[in-house]
Amino acid sequence: MKKSTLIATLATRLQCSKVDALEFYEVLRSVMVAQISQDDEFVMHGVGTFKVVYRQARKGRNPRTGAALVIQARKAVRFKPTNALMMQLNPDHKTRLQ
Repeated sequence: MKKSTLIATLATRLQCSKVDALEFYEVLRSVMVAQISQDDEFVMHGVGTFKVVYRQARKGRNPRTGAALVIQARKAVRFKPTNALMMQLNPDHKTRLQ
């Protein structure tokens, strides 16, 4: 879904203007980014958790030249969906998804 489609959907569902929906989106995004930037996790109940993970430095290869190189350590964001979301996506599964 594109941002413009999301804003239009929010405006329709919240019965507000697209400007107000855009402001809601920007506030939610800024809160989420601020929380994750502090190496904390951001939980959206019923959807999932966004969490910072650390990737160790590792050896790699340039696919074009084949030359060896070192990929530096870095932070990444990991998303883990809730079981409720996974059950909604996979309704045939009777057991709790791990």
